[in-house]
Parts: sequence; C-alpha cells; structure tokens
Amino acid sequence: MTMVAKEVFTMTTLTTDSVVRDPGSLSSRFVADCNRGDLDGLLALYEPQAVVVEPTGSLREGTAAVRAHLARLLSLRPAMTLLATRTVVAGELALGTSHWRCDATGPDGAAIRMESHSAELSRRQPDGSWLMLVDNPWGAVLP
Repeated sequence: MTMVAKEVFTMTTLTTDSVVRDPGSLSSRFVADCNRGDLDGLLALYEPQAVVVEPTGSLREGTAAVRAHLARLLSLRPAMTLLATRTVVAGELALGTSHWRCDATGPDGAAIRMESHSAELSRRQPDGSWLMLVDNPWGAVLP
C-alpha cells in the first residue's frame, strides 16, 4: 500500500485537457475545474457509474445524476479552497480525503460558506488514469 499525503497547495499547473495520472491530484483538479465553472471538466473526473452523496445523504448515481449535482454546485458560483488532502492507494483503488472550504452565492444572492471533510474513492482506469467512483463531499458528516 502506498500513501500520498499533500497539505495546502495551489492549483495553478492543472489543465482541463489533461488526464489525472496521480489519484492524489483528483481533489485539486476538482477545485480548479469548479473555480473555473467548468462542468465538462468536472464531469470528466467521474466514472460513468459514479455515485455522489448529497448533503441530505441521498445518493446520485450515473452520469446524468452527477452532471445535475455538479450543475447545481456551479450555479452557486463557488470559490473553493483545499485546506488539506491525503490519498491512500491500494492497488487499483485510492481513497482520498480532503478538508475543503467553499464560498458561494445562494439563489437569493446571500453569501454561503460551506466547509467539510470529504471522502472520495477513485479507481485506476485501463489507460493508467484515475477517475472518481464514489464522491462524498460531506465525508463523515451524517445527515
């Protein structure tokens, strides 16, 4: 088992047209695409059968459901920051955890601040890239 740990870093060297070769980079790539408002870039980080956990605890499964989840997030015009990340790799799977903060704007124009510790399960693809299979932005927070 390999452990990759990363603490507070910037996302200035990432591009939307590159595949993720290091599972420890998935969180920073997500944040970069989110901050750019790049829905297609975000969706490209997920396997077609991926599952995303909503704040209520309900699950959204598959490309259309993940796209809808991400579109709702982007509608808030988020400014997301990673505070810390850690990734543990075991063969073809990787478990990422992140502490993130997001400042956004609600539908009524009011400021929103969200913060949590997330958990993401990713899988190595046949081409050596990594994609998310399970994304739980709320980590251990139970509804």
